[in-house]
Amino acid sequence: MRTNYKEAIRETVQQLADLEKSLRRKPTAARIRMLRLLKSGQARSLQTCAPLVGYSRIQLTRWWKQYTDEGIEAVTIYRPRFGKRSQLTTEAFNDLKQKMREGRIARLEGELSAATFENRELIRHQINDLKEKVAKAKEQFVYDRN
Repeated sequence: MRTNYKEAIRETVQQLADLEKSLRRKPTAARIRMLRLLKSGQARSLQTCAPLVGYSRIQLTRWWKQYTDEGIEAVTIYRPRFGKRSQLTTEAFNDLKQKMREGRIARLEGELSAATFENRELIRHQINDLKEKVAKAKEQFVYDRN
């Protein structure tokens, strides 16, 4: 059964246009644009509205369900989804910011430069070992082929 969006959306096209304008450059503006396009008849379904708004039909379906369940206020609230929490403690982060302010972070100083030098030497030895193994493997391949 088709949804009659013109009747289902309670706000007027002008109210939606004003709200969309006030939310310009915010993530929730696209949600209001969806409602405005459906209410005005520029889009007859979520499927035809999706490319006009720049989101998938599935995402528009989520927004439509949120609008019908909770109203326009719920659609205008932006709820950012945060990724994995940082493993850096607050104290370590503050220390890092302090070192950045001092300009020490750009120049590897003290224990960092020593550790970096040791790591370079370790990596250089590992590369040389790998080169030797590759050379031996090539020799063995040529020998086995003949």
